[in-house]
Amino acid sequence: MKNILKIMNKELRRVITNKRMLASLILPGIIIFVIYSLVGSAMNKITTPTYNVSTVNMPGEIKTIIEGLGANFKYTELASADEVDTSLVKNGKTDLILVFQSKDFIADAYANAKDPGTSTAPEVTVYCNSSDTNSAAAMSVYGNAMNIFTAQVATDTLNRDQLDFFTTSKDSIDFGSPEKAAGNILASVIPLILVALLFSGCVAVTPESIAGEKERGTMATLLSTPVKRPQIAIGKVFALSILAAIGALSSFLGIIFSLPRLIPGAGSIFAMFSFGQLILVFFVLVATVFLIVSVLSIVSAFSQNVKEATMLSSIFLIIGLVFSLINMFSQAHSIAFFFIPVANTAAVVSSILNSTVNYINLAVTIIANLVYTALLVFGLSKMFNSEKIMFSKG
Repeated sequence: MKNILKIMNKELRRVITNKRMLASLILPGIIIFVIYSLVGSAMNKITTPTYNVSTVNMPGEIKTIIEGLGANFKYTELASADEVDTSLVKNGKTDLILVFQSKDFIADAYANAKDPGTSTAPEVTVYCNSSDTNSAAAMSVYGNAMNIFTAQVATDTLNRDQLDFFTTSKDSIDFGSPEKAAGNILASVIPLILVALLFSGCVAVTPESIAGEKERGTMATLLSTPVKRPQIAIGKVFALSILAAIGALSSFLGIIFSLPRLIPGAGSIFAMFSFGQLILVFFVLVATVFLIVSVLSIVSAFSQNVKEATMLSSIFLIIGLVFSLINMFSQAHSIAFFFIPVANTAAVVSSILNSTVNYINLAVTIIANLVYTALLVFGLSKMFNSEKIMFSKG
């Protein structure tokens, strides 16, 4: 037991007395707390999106239920079904069209619940576009509201057997396609996957490049060559970026082309996303790879060995994943948001795949990431000029 305690004491002292290793153990929890606290504060300030809904004979009771769900519907009241223009739903100018065929919808629904044998269930004709994010969200709110209404009717009439107190008309149309609907769902998940793949690819090759050479003692030989040290820094960043991009691209293609097999009815990948969308995503990812490699290269140069570089790199992996999660909470971002590294990548990729990309935000994201990369490479070149940093052995 005494010997076991000695070994434990030795290992604990080794970590506790090493500020860098100790920081790598404690910082992740602190970073997650800070970032999630900031995200939570921001979430409380996010306003509910407004959905444009055209209606015919919509009862006030249904509107009250929708309001109680916290949804913000902007109604356009139409005099009759003849005024319905379904092209507005196709083009995304209107999120939802609801045509209540009966002017006394509530009374007819209750009558049908009390005496289904002699009363006909009132009909609602619905026009939506499940391929459009807003339309799908508005349709979900409407569906929840009608479920609540059905439960109220069942309770008031003591009718627990019949659930069809109203029916959806056969004339209802969903202008979306399964492929596009699946694409919209994936658009919120793929950015997180991509960020994880990019960081994984970068962490796999970057720590070894600089910290590994310092650990093996070959860094002195490299720095003694006629090549200028800033050129060494730039060369390493470009080479590591290419290697990391190849690894990330391989994983990304494997995921992308396996999606049609994972999602029934989704069709081919090009049915969900166009070739142009994938090209735009590629350019965003290239700029992001350079940024991540630059950050991890500085971490590797700062570290004394590969193990320490890998541990410190994991902190930035956690930060990157947390930042990419911000986009899943809300997609309503100001232009200032697109100056935030990694978070801007996730937001832009999501908007590209959703076909809602703002090209100003896209340009800001790419340019900002490249500018950050240039500044980091400049800082890395300064580190290469520091004998204390490049030849430190702890």
